[in-house]
Amino acid sequence: MVSIAKFCLSSNIPISLIDHNTGKMQVRGKTIRDFTAFMTASLKNFPVYERNLEDFLRLCKSIPYDVTLILITPYLFR
Repeated sequence: MVSIAKFCLSSNIPISLIDHNTGKMQVRGKTIRDFTAFMTASLKNFPVYERNLEDFLRLCKSIPYDVTLILITPYLFR
C-alpha cells in the first residue's frame, strides 16, 4: 500500500485510504508532501480477514466510476 501511495503522490495523482471495516476515509492526499500521513496510517492498519467477496462487491457499487480502486489483500477467497 505504501509503495502504491508513494507512486501516486509522486505523480500528483490524488488518492484516499479507506478502512474497509468502518468504511471511513483515513487519509487523503494529492502530492508527495502528503506521503507521511499514508506512512502513519499504514502503521496503524492491521489486516482483518472477516470480509468476503460479497462485502467487497457491495463496496464497489458505492464508488464512482471514474475512481480506480486497488484492493490489497493476502486472500481473495477462503
